[in-house]
Amino acid sequence: MSDDRQLGFVQLPTSGEVAAGVALAEAFVRLARLIYDWITSDDTEAPVNACVAALAVMVDREPDARKRIVDECVKNPVLRVQMLDICGAYEKHWPAFGKLRKELEG
Repeated sequence: MSDDRQLGFVQLPTSGEVAAGVALAEAFVRLARLIYDWITSDDTEAPVNACVAALAVMVDREPDARKRIVDECVKNPVLRVQMLDICGAYEKHWPAFGKLRKELEG
């Protein structure tokens, strides 16, 4: 019996890819928790959203992206103030924003 199909091997993810996946999963769990807390509270402010979660993961996992954000904030004072507002609002739940705030203030 002949089979002309090639056998393929599954390529396992690298440790970096696994770490990135775990960080993203953790971000989604945090996001779900924050939204649940907001829904079950009397708070009328808008909850954290997926964009903030994605930004937090990017700032935490991508040093080049964080550096570009800081560099742009140095050139653009309005952007710097907006980014500091985001950091202040979310660093309690996303430690990456606390690190970013320190870089922006430094």
